Amino acid sequence: MGAICAKRKQKDVKNLSSFGRNLGIVFQITDDLIGIIGDSKITKNR
Repeated sequence: MGAICAKRKQKDVKNLSSFGRNLGIVFQITDDLIGIIGDSKITKNR
């Protein structure tokens, strides 16, 4: 969104969009793994 508002080139918008999507996927996988194998005293999961 920021790249669009800054009127960046379409290539930059596409690259930043891809980066954001991949970062979100990595975050979600990490969060899921911590939820499955993490120490419940640290993660506060039951």
